[in-house]
Amino acid sequence: MITLEQAIAIAEQKAIELKLGFEISHVISYDDIQSPRPIIYGADISNCWVAYVAPEVYRVGLSKIIAIDRESGVVVAHGLVF
Repeated sequence: MITLEQAIAIAEQKAIELKLGFEISHVISYDDIQSPRPIIYGADISNCWVAYVAPEVYRVGLSKIIAIDRESGVVVAHGLVF
């Protein structure tokens, strides 16, 4: 089982590796998301930690996320979501 702290470390490393950004704004379990849950086509992220990459400029719109499997720590998906 991957802890929140481990998920943050994985997300920070992956964000830099994938050139998505340099900072993670927050990480939350998919089950705990109260607003409309992110959907990434072709990926089941229901058992994931969802890491939101901090935007360079804060504005309303798309978010960059990294989905990390809570059991294995594998990055299941990443991309832009509403």
